[in-house]
Amino acid sequence: MDDFPHVSVLLREVVESLDPQPEDRILDVTLGLAGHALELIKVAGSKGSLVGLDADEENLTKAKAQLVQYADQSQFVHANFS
Repeated sequence: MDDFPHVSVLLREVVESLDPQPEDRILDVTLGLAGHALELIKVAGSKGSLVGLDADEENLTKAKAQLVQYADQSQFVHANFS
């Protein structure tokens, strides 16, 4: 499965709908592989922050790698949001 790149569903539409702004605080309760979170934190910039939750520890590990350049601005929580 790792041979195929992950493509976030409706990425453009989600980002447009959420309309992120510089310095935003982002909460992603279904972090997954961090595709949406990455695009949102890019817009939030160096003063933005991210908290990502996921029930799957393997996904959290992969998300941390995906967001390594934003590690100082990010927190990762192993939890089910429901």
